[in-house]
Amino acid sequence: MRKRVVLLAKVLLILLAVGIVYFTIYTFWGIGILCPLNSLTGLLCPYCGVSRMFISLIKLDFKSALYYNFAFLLLLPIWILIAIFYCREYLISGNKKAKKWIKILIYSSFAIMLIFSTLRNTMDMGLKPSLSILINNILWR
Repeated sequence: MRKRVVLLAKVLLILLAVGIVYFTIYTFWGIGILCPLNSLTGLLCPYCGVSRMFISLIKLDFKSALYYNFAFLLLLPIWILIAIFYCREYLISGNKKAKKWIKILIYSSFAIMLIFSTLRNTMDMGLKPSLSILINNILWR
């Protein structure tokens, strides 16, 4: 079990370091990750705006975080719980296979993201995340 704890700690530290480096680069130089789908077609993929959403969350700007990617922000707690349960299972038993209910949650959340992306692009064919704007207008009046 000690090996699994060390491995998981290394992975989490690497993810944290990458996140800090990305946040620093984006904050100071404004350089972010470009979406290939958006660059080629002008359409927003299901994950467009996630980097800006996380940066808004770090700055505790929840209104902007909702604007950038509403669906991802709502699904984030579910994904965090999935990660916690998966890591717990891995640490306890060494099992790397996800349980059936975790797979169902993951596939369902991907389906929700695809539906969100479709609605976001069909409601306004430009670059504005119009569904997020609509929901923000309802929530922040």
